[in-house]
Amino acid sequence: MQLLATVLPLQAPPQKRPHDNLERAARGALAKLSGGVSPHAFIEAWSDWAQHLARSPARQMELAEGARQNLLKVMALAASPGSLPPFPPKPCDKRFAHPGWQTFPFRLWQQGFLAVQDWWDEATEPMRGLRREDGDRTRFLARQTLDMLLTLGAGQVASGPVRA
Repeated sequence: MQLLATVLPLQAPPQKRPHDNLERAARGALAKLSGGVSPHAFIEAWSDWAQHLARSPARQMELAEGARQNLLKVMALAASPGSLPPFPPKPCDKRFAHPGWQTFPFRLWQQGFLAVQDWWDEATEPMRGLRREDGDRTRFLARQTLDMLLTLGAGQVASGPVRA
């Protein structure tokens, strides 16, 4: 036993880096913000989608035309409030079930949101060369961002047509 101690001097365990706790706290905060999903995954998906869109002038023109058409539909509804809304909510979307959403100005806000949602659904359709998982992730991220903006916007306009 003494022979080992003289041949191999005992070394103190390696010291922790002094700022490890700061790094751990920063990563924990980022995980809370992203729901535990890697920020790299977000960036990679958006980047892949954006680069493929940037290299596709025909797709860009289609999306520009789609945005113009959606805007004209919402403007036509604003000019003729009694007409049928051009963008029905998806069957699973119960946020607009209250009849108050059919009254002015909430109907226009609803239709504006649904028009943007429709555009993003089209914008995140599969593109040639785009990895399927990046397209799916981009669609999911766009939907989550839109839903968050709807929630924030509804809070700014007296929580939509219904107050609890």
